[in-house]
Amino acid sequence: DNSVPITKKNVLSVACQFYDPTGLAAPLMVSIRALFSEICRDPKCTFKSTLSVERANKFRTAVGEILLTSEIFFPRQIIFNYSAQLYIFFDGSLQGYGACVYTRSNDQFNLISSSAKILGKTAFSAPQSEMAGAVLASRMEQKIRQELFNVSLSSSVFIGDSEIVLKMIAKNDPAGHPVFYGTRLMEILSVSSHENWFWCPGTLNPADLLTRSGTTCKQVNSKFWLNGSFLPQEKSSWPIKPCTGLSTSNLPLRTVNVITVT
Repeated sequence: DNSVPITKKNVLSVACQFYDPTGLAAPLMVSIRALFSEICRDPKCTFKSTLSVERANKFRTAVGEILLTSEIFFPRQIIFNYSAQLYIFFDGSLQGYGACVYTRSNDQFNLISSSAKILGKTAFSAPQSEMAGAVLASRMEQKIRQELFNVSLSSSVFIGDSEIVLKMIAKNDPAGHPVFYGTRLMEILSVSSHENWFWCPGTLNPADLLTRSGTTCKQVNSKFWLNGSFLPQEKSSWPIKPCTGLSTSNLPLRTVNVITVT
């Protein structure tokens, strides 16, 4: 109803009333959470103040897409014969970062879980956000492995579109990078091999839906999101490259200033 004014309280109410623990429809909630984060950073916007026309329209559009989720159906069984392999996509932007996990079982690919984080007031650069997405991907992989303790899981595959982050992982040298990247690379490489990380074009990365606003229900209800973009295709046609095959130039290096005090 366009005649009803939208307040910050309304946005918070909608953001808190949806329960999606596995993140199957997470891309739709990103729009609401990102809008609330934007409002919180505006000192002029109080809890009961009316939103601007632009923000109110964003809110109504996002809620309209969320209400369409009743049309989305997810298969209840995605693992067969207690055997599977995990494929994890990750992405990051100045708005947030996220990761989504797919299972391959009986030559079928299905979404099993996803997670998205809004940066809020955190001042991340784009490469830092991409690195945070890679860390989230490795943590989700470990958590799902613990939950699927009775399933035989092959080596997991990590896929992203950030060449900078993948070059750092391929270098396999956490100490050679600035502290922000080094500590996170240490965590990533302690639970996965750099040989399992791959690059893909950004337009084919389903995790991109987790890092930007404006995702529609139609996009969430598509094979791109539900089945992992190009994963159902023949493996020989996958547009991916191993991170070890990327050039290691233009990487941020750790610098140390040595001062001699007499």
